Amino acid sequence: MDVEALYRQSLESLDEGRFEEARQLGHQLLKLRFSGAFEVLARAFHGQGNLPVAIQVLENGVKEAPIWPLWLQLGNYRSEFGDLEGALEAYREARSCPGAEVDQILFNEAMMRLRFGNKEKAIELFGQVHKESEDKRLRVVALTHRLTTLVRLDRVTEAMMELGEARLHDADNAELLSSLAFELLERGDEGNALNLAFQALGLRRSGPVARVIRLLQGEECEEATLFQVSFQGRFPEENLDFRKESKVFAETSEEAEQLARAFEPPDVRGQLTTEAVTALPDETSTRKGVDWSSGLIFYEKP
Repeated sequence: MDVEALYRQSLESLDEGRFEEARQLGHQLLKLRFSGAFEVLARAFHGQGNLPVAIQVLENGVKEAPIWPLWLQLGNYRSEFGDLEGALEAYREARSCPGAEVDQILFNEAMMRLRFGNKEKAIELFGQVHKESEDKRLRVVALTHRLTTLVRLDRVTEAMMELGEARLHDADNAELLSSLAFELLERGDEGNALNLAFQALGLRRSGPVARVIRLLQGEECEEATLFQVSFQGRFPEENLDFRKESKVFAETSEEAEQLARAFEPPDVRGQLTTEAVTALPDETSTRKGVDWSSGLIFYEKP
């Protein structure tokens, strides 16, 4: 087996939690003088709960192969261990390496700053990543963390202004709006939470953000049961078939179906056929309404 295949196998073992097997593969990679061996061994020890040994492996690794991914991994593990200065040193070394993906390193440093309570520095770094990264997904995640942290610091107006200035794809904007809506709800800012939740649903009618509206505007009752409502539908002009699922708190299955159907925009609502309504009795609430929606799942009929 060549070294790349051995490395892929070791990563599969790590992903599936077979840490002892990954360690054995890591030692084989080490004998082949492959730098990824240090990553594999460190992740295996980390997965087995032995963080100090994982750090030691990486400290030896960066001496043998001073490449940015190993320095980044070392910084993350030192951060987890509570070694702030050691983590910062590792991130600095990572940034100075040839070919370093600086945006990835800065994002990890920002997360560490957040973990250690330095929110202002974290906000600054998240902003830098959002402005400079060429990775679209990383930019959105960085902006989400930045605005969420601003909200947690009661800088809601600043967060809302930045949100308004951000030029995002509708799906990314909906995800960001949803995250902020939940954060504002948790902080008791019901007006802004409700406003952002409605904006998110206007862009993408899926995900858990409907819960914000249910908790603030849902009809009160003594006890509502959670139901899963499954629909099928078809847009005949486009020759498109779709499925749709919602989780709804209601007092009866009939009411759950009605609420799930009413949640949809008119052009979708008229195409829906109910497939099943299933009670999930372990969860109850005193507020009725849609709690989660899958969005439209398109498929081809056989």
